[in-house]
Amino acid sequence: MAQRPAPLVSRRPQPNNGPVGGTSLGTPLKTKVVMAPASSPTPAAAAAAGPATPLRARPAPSASPVAARTPAKAAPVRGFGSSVPSSVVPASSPAAASASAAAAASPAAGKALSRQRYDSAKTTDPFASGSRLKFKTSFSDAYVNGRVPCRINHGTVRHTLQWDRPSSELDLPYLLPVVADGLRETEHPYVLIARQAFPQLLTEGGQARVAPLIPALVQPLRRALMDPAAGVYAAACHAIQQLSDCVGPLLNGHLDLLLVQVAKKMMAGKASSAAAKAEADLSSDTVAALAQNGGDDAVPIIKKRVPGFVM
Repeated sequence: MAQRPAPLVSRRPQPNNGPVGGTSLGTPLKTKVVMAPASSPTPAAAAAAGPATPLRARPAPSASPVAARTPAKAAPVRGFGSSVPSSVVPASSPAAASASAAAAASPAAGKALSRQRYDSAKTTDPFASGSRLKFKTSFSDAYVNGRVPCRINHGTVRHTLQWDRPSSELDLPYLLPVVADGLRETEHPYVLIARQAFPQLLTEGGQARVAPLIPALVQPLRRALMDPAAGVYAAACHAIQQLSDCVGPLLNGHLDLLLVQVAKKMMAGKASSAAAKAEADLSSDTVAALAQNGGDDAVPIIKKRVPGFVM
């Protein structure tokens, strides 16, 4: 059993009654503190004191004395121009919270968020009227004047379309060519509505209702393939793939008009920028979809327009 240390014992100072022992009158005596010798406690005292509290072990010294003197490496706080040592700013402190908020509000984070929320397209002027209204395609004109019976359902994650009429009551011969022309739109909300409405109308119509409209769809799709605006060519390629999935070999008679621009993009992407290579890959996917859905009759047409095509 551990022994308790003995209490400190001090000797009471002797009164100064005159010059005694070489001291003069008025000089205070120094109090001398001595440690009394430790003695073993009696069994009764040990029982009354209770169990002894164990002493904590001292931490081991650092292996390198230089490391102990080296200050903590500063962790950069995003959004600010200075750095704060990570050992000084705990994760739950207000400074860390403000640093996280500043990082979320930084321009780079906002730009990434906009791309995820499909807000990168420029928004059209909602207060424009009369001569200030400028329509790039017939789709934006029709939508502003209420001839496209749908609206955007703004969700928390993504935006969807909500049609105001049942699918059986939609005027497909009018809507589908207009929506195909809207693939060239680059402003919100037209760009979102046109690119989502086109595959939905194809699904609602089916091959029987869409096949008579192929000649009216090829021309706006061809114009979209030639449009230099960013994202329009990709939207046109996706629309051609969706149309090919819907009508199959019925599109073979119009491949000559569509494959000219697709072949040019494939050739331009072999030794160019990353964006051109991405368009070349998308063009290859489009040609493969046309060949697969068109059957054996589509292969000779594709080989004539796309040199080096192999099924």
